[in-house]
Amino acid sequence: MKWKDVDLENGKINVVSTLVYDDEGFRFNEPKSNSSKRQVAIDKSDCDELRKYKSRQKKLKLALGSSYEDHGLVFCREDGRPIHPRQLAMYTTGSPKMPGFHKSVYMIYGTLMQPCY
Repeated sequence: MKWKDVDLENGKINVVSTLVYDDEGFRFNEPKSNSSKRQVAIDKSDCDELRKYKSRQKKLKLALGSSYEDHGLVFCREDGRPIHPRQLAMYTTGSPKMPGFHKSVYMIYGTLMQPCY
């Protein structure tokens, strides 16, 4: 999920791409079907948490300077690189919900990360 696809003012996330991993690294593709392109509603408290998260991410980006790989991702490693789907479990082990978010991490993974192998 990229920040450009997140509308915090109206509480909507536009699902318009999938993150694909292969031997050459990662890239974004269009979803496999038109029905995969959709809008997901998020509540006000999740929008508030995303705003706080975005602010922290901007501070980290400034602190890392040129070491930060800016791909415009919402959920990424501290240096801006994408989180590999297999590593997502390390970020969520023991907690089916991400702190501060009402949606489960599995919904976030299934809806927003959608890898293609």
